[in-house]
Amino acid sequence: MIDLQSERAAGLAGFWKTYANRIITVASVAILVGLQASLVIREPIFSPVDEVQHTDYIRAIAEEGHPPLYGQALIDRRLLDLFVHVYPGHATDAQLTPDRVGFFNLESYESAQFPLYYVAMAPVYRLLDFDLRLAVMVLRYINVLLSAVLFLVAAQVAATVAPTRRALATLATLSVMLPPGIALRSSQVTNQVLTALLVAVLLYLLFRTEKKTNTRSSLLEGAVFGLALMAKLTAVAMGPAVALAWATRPGGIRARMLPGFASFLVVCLPWLVWSGIVYHFPLPWATRHYERLFDVPFTIPRSFSGIVQLASNLARFFWTPWEWRTVGGPGKVLAITIVVAGTILLLAAAVNGAVRALAARTDQEWRPMAIAVTSLVAGVVGWLALIIALDRVYETDTRELYLFVAPLAVILTGLLVRLPRRLAQVGIVAWLGLLLISNYAFFAVGVCIYRPCV
Repeated sequence: MIDLQSERAAGLAGFWKTYANRIITVASVAILVGLQASLVIREPIFSPVDEVQHTDYIRAIAEEGHPPLYGQALIDRRLLDLFVHVYPGHATDAQLTPDRVGFFNLESYESAQFPLYYVAMAPVYRLLDFDLRLAVMVLRYINVLLSAVLFLVAAQVAATVAPTRRALATLATLSVMLPPGIALRSSQVTNQVLTALLVAVLLYLLFRTEKKTNTRSSLLEGAVFGLALMAKLTAVAMGPAVALAWATRPGGIRARMLPGFASFLVVCLPWLVWSGIVYHFPLPWATRHYERLFDVPFTIPRSFSGIVQLASNLARFFWTPWEWRTVGGPGKVLAITIVVAGTILLLAAAVNGAVRALAARTDQEWRPMAIAVTSLVAGVVGWLALIIALDRVYETDTRELYLFVAPLAVILTGLLVRLPRRLAQVGIVAWLGLLLISNYAFFAVGVCIYRPCV
């Protein structure tokens, strides 16, 4: 009997060792998709900040055949009917005054974005625009599916720095995508999910090693980089990472720059032509603007207390949603715990990643870690340069880090594999449990506090 029990235990242990990552991956996808699919229903249409703007961009391409013109286009009247909850009826002029709706929701400010996501979603919108509520819901669910694909690609990328501990890399990736502030974005109409997926695919391609110069690889990587950029300007931060990846392959960067840049340019060319004709520059906001759009005080604080408050809000609105609040004392304590613990965890991962990236190039994890860290550093430096140049900063700016799910998963995995095995396993499971509880506190029993939630 004892031998039989030992054999069964050994068999179960062998089964778990063989299939652990597959089981964890399937469970993670189920958790992620289940959460985000529920948020699609839970969150009222257009309650997310910018969702009406992103939807109008899609509508313009679907129904007018071109992107909305920045500095000129106004939000479609039917979408405003939906925004103020009278659709399929029609809102009165009194219901759409700037004081009630906000003038920033009347002017198409997201038309400053690059068009890839909106072009991709336009056929779906055109097929369903007989019922705008249905169109928005389907667009949301598409982002949920894209988020699942993003998770699978990012987990594969993260496993590069821990090839013998793929299950840990999978859980680390899930923990990057499960914070309430990030999970909510994948259930909304926004270009961030597609961009994050393209960044993850690009990172996967860049991590591959080569024994000799391969022109086809640089052609593909240049094209994917171009697609990511055409999905969202923030993806430009992947440029230094691409350069580092090419420089650390046989033949160096010179052998890859010409084919890579050529494919990058081909992908970007339609936008360069169109924006050149319309705006005379690739960046619409550089030559045109809305008169009232930035008539609000978002300047960089000059006092120490103001800077501390800004830093606090930047951390807060990365981990937690700007539009939702928990209720009661325990919910507030939980939110603070998530923000503080999560920020410390990511900072520790960033420091560890930077140390390993600057260390001697001896282990096989050096190259992927260095590429991931470079992309994150470039993103932060680019953001700092932009806000200093414009003297304009938003307390939700850290949402841009969501585009770098894959690099964040890499540096977090790199930290976890440096910890004792049992501590890393128990710690990441506990952290995931805390994130799930916080999602429940925000979205199941919390409240949506901004228009048009009420």
